[in-house]
Amino acid sequence: MPPPKRVHISLNEGSILLALSALTSGQCTSISAAAKIYNVSKTTLIRRLNGGATREQFTPPNRRLTVIEEEVLIRNILKLDA
Repeated sequence: MPPPKRVHISLNEGSILLALSALTSGQCTSISAAAKIYNVSKTTLIRRLNGGATREQFTPPNRRLTVIEEEVLIRNILKLDA
């Protein structure tokens, strides 16, 4: 049985962070080398070096409610259910 997607994302995020750390500390001299060593996408490393968001920080464009609106809505629904 394959691991849950959340675990896979966390493992990949760890590899990305290690590659970024190797690039900033000078252990790897190029983005391509770091991507190959840590088995991550070169475009992902470039995007993250330029300040791109992680999957956890990214908000999809089709999301209609803010986090606060969603919390208020859930609270009101639970209040009606009680």
